[in-house]
Amino acid sequence: MSLFKIPILLTGAFFILKALTPPHVSSQAERRPPTLVGRYVSTLVKFMRIAHALSCLCETILIVSYHNPDIPIARVALSTLSRPLSNGAGGIGFSTSFLVGSALAIAGAQLRLACYRALGSLFTFEMSIRNSHKLVTDGPYRYVRHPAYSGLIMTMLGEAVIQFGRGSWLRECGWMETVGRSDEADVE
Repeated sequence: MSLFKIPILLTGAFFILKALTPPHVSSQAERRPPTLVGRYVSTLVKFMRIAHALSCLCETILIVSYHNPDIPIARVALSTLSRPLSNGAGGIGFSTSFLVGSALAIAGAQLRLACYRALGSLFTFEMSIRNSHKLVTDGPYRYVRHPAYSGLIMTMLGEAVIQFGRGSWLRECGWMETVGRSDEADVE
């Protein structure tokens, strides 16, 4: 396990959170009534922000605790955030999937942030019609019609690879194991 994973993990988390945070909120008068899908996606994005931030925080705490076991809270963190019979914090580390997921998530977030800049106050998460509405043909919109969606898909795929790939906290500390499953049952 390497401490060098922490800056990459936190950089990815920062950009993922930025890409999933609305740059502007439209006023009530400008908003169109939300569709069922719109409400679902809005809730999903809020959940993803919280889940990713908590997961990165837990993984960072585990890495620091593993490298500094003499810190009083380290033992508590190591036992609380790892399930019994798992690889534990020692299994957390770099993997090809972590690096690919981080690159994909950061690139997707950068594309999405470029869209935020190009659209300025016109970019909202809600469907809306604004008084200053205009056709934008700058930045990423010069090449493709809806680049923010491509950036969002890249960010979400990268985030999933970071969270569920080899060397991640969720995988190595046993949180992805089936509830009730025991390694002792496999020994028979």
